Amino acid sequence: MKRRQKRLWEEERKRVVFEYTQFSYYGRSSAMILYELAWKMNKENLELLWHAIIGVMDQFILNKIPTSLFKSDVEFIRNQAGRLNPCAGDDMLEAGSMNCSTVAGGAGAVPGLRIECEDDAQLVLYKHWTLQASLRHTMYTAVSLKLWTVKGEQRLQRLLAEMGMPLLQSKQLYSSMDLSIRKELPGMLSKMATDHQLDALIMPSFTLVHGYRTKVQAADYVYAMLALLETPMQDKKPSDCFLDAAYCLSRQNKNLLSEGIQSAKKFLSSLFKTVQSILDMKQVNNAGPFLYMFVQEGTVDYKYYSKPHALSLLAMFTLKAYVASSIGSRTRNLSKPLVASAPLDALAETCLMIGIPPVSEVIPRSFFGKAFEQAADKTGSRVRFDYFDSSIVSIHKADRHKFIDALYSLLM
Repeated sequence: MKRRQKRLWEEERKRVVFEYTQFSYYGRSSAMILYELAWKMNKENLELLWHAIIGVMDQFILNKIPTSLFKSDVEFIRNQAGRLNPCAGDDMLEAGSMNCSTVAGGAGAVPGLRIECEDDAQLVLYKHWTLQASLRHTMYTAVSLKLWTVKGEQRLQRLLAEMGMPLLQSKQLYSSMDLSIRKELPGMLSKMATDHQLDALIMPSFTLVHGYRTKVQAADYVYAMLALLETPMQDKKPSDCFLDAAYCLSRQNKNLLSEGIQSAKKFLSSLFKTVQSILDMKQVNNAGPFLYMFVQEGTVDYKYYSKPHALSLLAMFTLKAYVASSIGSRTRNLSKPLVASAPLDALAETCLMIGIPPVSEVIPRSFFGKAFEQAADKTGSRVRFDYFDSSIVSIHKADRHKFIDALYSLLM
């Protein structure tokens, strides 16, 4: 019995070591870890919790963590918000979830500040956009309804009609919609999700509220910060972009947040059109063990995708849309990862390249870090591993095709 237990232990150890060395993956958000540290030191407050929420939402939106870890963090956040929210905000949380105490607000609490926790539709920036635009540019609804096709667009119009949403209202900004429609919208979206099997549309959502000011959801902050961080403007220094994204978190910088939201809307519009163009032009290539696609220099808005997060979102959207569009080979494509590349520096003739896991992968982990390293050694390609994520590299444009060939040999 002891020998068997030892053998099983050794096999499990080998598996864990193999996965650790072969796969790259993300752990818990550092913002969440820092909040927990502050909590254990009795230094926590609502602002620190809000920063932790944004860190977790960033991981969820960019598919960096499994849904199980996200739900675990959400439960922890709900409990912390219930403990820290001021007692006057009891009605803002789920019934029974509040627990008013002497620590309400935490150290250095800001009067009138609270965090609302509720289930809401995961539609991008829908409280800052039109309902139609938000449904069209949300990756989940766009893929589920195939909105890049003519039939998909017709399906969207039917869906709005079934919801009882007037066409004119669906084309207006959320803030300009009739008050009665806005009040009914959460129920409409929930019913739509149930009727059309859009199970992942309604998810936990967090909103920061300060007095009677405009409410902004954590997911909106994430998109705004990504847009400020990865602006396509060539005359702006990366350090300035980083500071803009950081300052966007401050409640005093409402103009910067608004600028980020407007930039995010432009990027999301470009993202949808780029995916639509890639599918229409059949630019996703099947290399056997994986799929790959290149964003060509000169393509409209190609400069957006010289940034890692933007290219990652493009790769995820393209892969999911390609799998959803596959006829006959959908099952095979579910288990295939995607390599995406876009121009990085025209003068240096370099490209950005990223590898993402298959759609069927429950735990978002990637083996491309190790594969890229081996392919670079095998071919002598001019590859730079300058990013925190090992599955993102920069490569000389002339070496790209032989690098892909080497990946094919390694992964076969």
